[in-house]
Amino acid sequence: MSISKIYSKQGDLYYEDTDYPYTYDVRAFFEQYMPLDKFSILDFGCNTGNFIKFRDHKNYTGIDIQKHIIEHNKIAYPQHTWLHYNGYSRMYNPEGTEKLRLSENDRYDVCLAFSVFTHIPITEQIEIIDVLKKHCKTIMMSFNSTSDTFHYENICSLVGIDAHNIRRRYENNGTGFCIQKKNKLWTFHNPEHLKKYFGAHIIETTMEKDEITGHQWLAVINN
Repeated sequence: MSISKIYSKQGDLYYEDTDYPYTYDVRAFFEQYMPLDKFSILDFGCNTGNFIKFRDHKNYTGIDIQKHIIEHNKIAYPQHTWLHYNGYSRMYNPEGTEKLRLSENDRYDVCLAFSVFTHIPITEQIEIIDVLKKHCKTIMMSFNSTSDTFHYENICSLVGIDAHNIRRRYENNGTGFCIQKKNKLWTFHNPEHLKKYFGAHIIETTMEKDEITGHQWLAVINN
């Protein structure tokens, strides 16, 4: 592991890992659709600040279910607002119990979610998106597409699952499906379902396929 920065606070150490998966340009992914400079941003599932790591942003708030990441970000980027909620995640926070709640007066122009809904069951996503819609004018979420054979087969290969058998099992599922193995979960969305259910505008990525930002598609939901 290569470490570019180490931050210390009250005896605890927080690190910024310069290797995958921490240093990908989330901002470039979302700006395939539109420039974001003038908008207030809520970064849902902010990780170690991948949106602001390559270029800072004037009005930015990050929220994540991993408390140690939020504490790291408060030290690394004190000029921004960082929120923690103890939500459940099979992969990242299996002991979490809280539902997503935001302060009543919190309002944002755009909510970004990169590689977040890709790890949440579809049935749980609706409740989260409903909360975000109350506070954000636009939601921009990356997703694994059932139409993206390249990414689908790569994930199946990574976790040792027969891609063709899984596809046959779920090929008539109009919403999408989840692949689970031990503590891992990957969710694939049917782009047509996102269009119909959420009124989403769907964008196929233009990012390089060998980068993490080139695997996922983009859904834009406007209130």
